[in-house]
Amino acid sequence: MSDAYRASAFELSRLWQKAFAEQRADALPGEQPYFRQQLLSMRTRVEHLVSRIQVDMPHMTVHDVTHLDALWEIASIIAAKALI
Repeated sequence: MSDAYRASAFELSRLWQKAFAEQRADALPGEQPYFRQQLLSMRTRVEHLVSRIQVDMPHMTVHDVTHLDALWEIASIIAAKALI
């Protein structure tokens, strides 16, 4: 990643770090960067779709891409013992 790259909050979650940032002994060379890029690409593609929820359900809580991003931290909390 370039020096100018600034990680999003979800990329700082423990689960994201264990899966994609920290070198894994059980990963093939190039596997972690590949899947990281696939997830980031999917996030970009789904961003417009989830932004439509507010249009259809204006009185509901926020369900845009930031809601999806927050799930990384929740999953990190749930999986905490496995991430040690």
